[in-house]
Amino acid sequence: MPYHTTGAFLLIHDRHSWLGLPGTNVCSIKEGHRLEEMDITVRVKLRSILKQYVKSESQDSFEMTLPHNASLEALILSLNIPLHLVGMAWINLERVEQPRVLADGDEVLLFPPMLAGG
Repeated sequence: MPYHTTGAFLLIHDRHSWLGLPGTNVCSIKEGHRLEEMDITVRVKLRSILKQYVKSESQDSFEMTLPHNASLEALILSLNIPLHLVGMAWINLERVEQPRVLADGDEVLLFPPMLAGG
Protein backbone atom coordinates (compact mmCIF):
# COMPACT_ATOMS: atom_id res chain seq x y z
CA MET A 1 0.00 0.00 0.00
CA PRO A 2 1.65 3.28 -1.05
CA TYR A 3 2.01 5.90 1.67
CA HIS A 4 4.10 8.87 2.65
CA THR A 5 4.35 11.14 5.65
CA THR A 6 3.81 14.87 5.68
CA GLY A 7 4.39 16.51 9.04
CA ALA A 8 1.89 15.18 11.53
CA PHE A 9 0.02 12.91 9.15
CA LEU A 10 0.35 9.67 7.24
CA LEU A 11 -1.25 9.75 3.78
CA ILE A 12 -2.57 6.36 2.71
CA HIS A 13 -3.74 5.49 -0.80
CA ASP A 14 -6.37 2.75 -0.87
CA ARG A 15 -9.54 1.51 -2.53
CA HIS A 16 -11.65 0.83 0.59
CA SER A 17 -14.53 3.26 0.07
CA TRP A 18 -16.15 2.63 3.46
CA LEU A 19 -12.86 3.31 5.25
CA GLY A 20 -12.00 6.34 3.15
CA LEU A 21 -12.71 7.72 -0.25
CA PRO A 22 -10.57 6.34 -3.07
CA GLY A 23 -7.37 8.34 -3.35
CA THR A 24 -5.55 9.90 -0.43
CA ASN A 25 -6.79 9.51 3.12
CA VAL A 26 -5.31 11.20 6.15
CA CYS A 27 -4.91 9.59 9.55
CA SER A 28 -2.82 10.90 12.39
CA ILE A 29 0.01 8.82 13.80
CA LYS A 30 1.69 8.82 17.22
CA GLU A 31 5.04 10.18 16.05
CA GLY A 32 3.41 13.21 14.50
CA HIS A 33 0.61 14.24 16.83
CA ARG A 34 1.04 17.34 18.93
CA LEU A 35 1.50 17.02 22.66
CA GLU A 36 -1.32 19.48 23.43
CA GLU A 37 -3.86 17.30 21.61
CA MET A 38 -5.64 14.87 23.90
CA ASP A 39 -5.49 11.18 23.09
CA ILE A 40 -8.79 9.37 22.83
CA THR A 41 -9.87 6.02 24.23
CA VAL A 42 -12.15 3.73 22.26
CA ARG A 43 -13.61 0.31 23.04
CA VAL A 44 -12.92 -2.27 20.31
CA LYS A 45 -14.75 -5.53 19.68
CA LEU A 46 -13.40 -7.95 17.08
CA ARG A 47 -15.47 -10.79 15.62
CA SER A 48 -14.56 -14.16 14.16
CA ILE A 49 -11.07 -14.44 12.62
CA LEU A 50 -10.21 -10.84 13.54
CA LYS A 51 -9.84 -11.92 17.19
CA GLN A 52 -6.48 -13.50 16.33
CA TYR A 53 -4.98 -10.00 16.10
CA VAL A 54 -5.25 -9.35 19.85
CA LYS A 55 -3.06 -10.95 22.51
CA SER A 56 -5.87 -12.62 24.43
CA GLU A 57 -8.61 -14.25 22.38
CA SER A 58 -10.67 -14.70 25.55
CA GLN A 59 -11.32 -10.95 25.70
CA ASP A 60 -14.64 -9.99 24.14
CA SER A 61 -13.61 -6.34 23.97
CA PHE A 62 -10.72 -4.10 24.94
CA GLU A 63 -9.88 -0.42 25.21
CA MET A 64 -7.36 1.29 22.99
CA THR A 65 -5.74 4.71 23.19
CA LEU A 66 -5.31 6.56 19.91
CA PRO A 67 -4.17 10.04 18.86
CA HIS A 68 -6.75 12.82 18.64
CA ASN A 69 -8.54 12.77 15.24
CA ALA A 70 -7.55 9.15 14.53
CA SER A 71 -9.56 7.54 11.76
CA LEU A 72 -11.21 4.13 11.72
CA GLU A 73 -8.57 3.10 9.18
CA ALA A 74 -5.80 4.19 11.59
CA LEU A 75 -7.32 2.00 14.32
CA ILE A 76 -7.43 -1.04 12.02
CA LEU A 77 -3.85 -0.50 10.87
CA SER A 78 -2.62 -0.04 14.46
CA LEU A 79 -4.00 -3.51 15.23
CA ASN A 80 -2.01 -4.90 12.26
CA ILE A 81 -5.22 -6.14 10.66
CA PRO A 82 -5.01 -6.20 6.86
CA LEU A 83 -7.67 -3.83 5.52
CA HIS A 84 -9.09 -6.48 3.17
CA LEU A 85 -9.98 -8.63 6.20
CA VAL A 86 -12.43 -6.05 7.55
CA GLY A 87 -15.71 -6.42 5.72
CA MET A 88 -17.95 -4.32 7.94
CA ALA A 89 -17.53 -1.81 10.76
CA TRP A 90 -19.95 -0.34 13.27
CA ILE A 91 -19.31 2.66 15.51
CA ASN A 92 -21.72 3.26 18.40
CA LEU A 93 -24.24 0.82 16.89
CA GLU A 94 -24.24 2.60 13.51
CA ARG A 95 -22.87 0.91 10.39
CA VAL A 96 -19.95 2.85 8.91
CA GLU A 97 -20.05 3.27 5.14
CA GLN A 98 -17.89 6.39 4.70
CA PRO A 99 -14.71 7.87 6.21
CA ARG A 100 -14.99 8.43 9.93
CA VAL A 101 -12.87 10.15 12.57
CA LEU A 102 -13.11 8.44 15.94
CA ALA A 103 -14.08 10.29 19.12
CA ASP A 104 -13.29 9.63 22.75
CA GLY A 105 -15.60 6.93 24.12
CA ASP A 106 -16.59 5.43 20.73
CA GLU A 107 -17.36 1.72 20.61
CA VAL A 108 -16.01 0.08 17.43
CA LEU A 109 -17.15 -3.34 16.23
CA LEU A 110 -15.24 -4.97 13.36
CA PHE A 111 -16.40 -7.96 11.29
CA PRO A 112 -14.54 -9.92 8.60
CA PRO A 113 -16.12 -10.23 5.14
CA MET A 114 -19.20 -12.43 5.31
CA LEU A 115 -20.03 -15.16 2.82
CA ALA A 116 -23.56 -16.03 1.84
CA GLY A 117 -24.52 -19.32 0.32
CA GLY A 118 -27.44 -21.46 -0.38
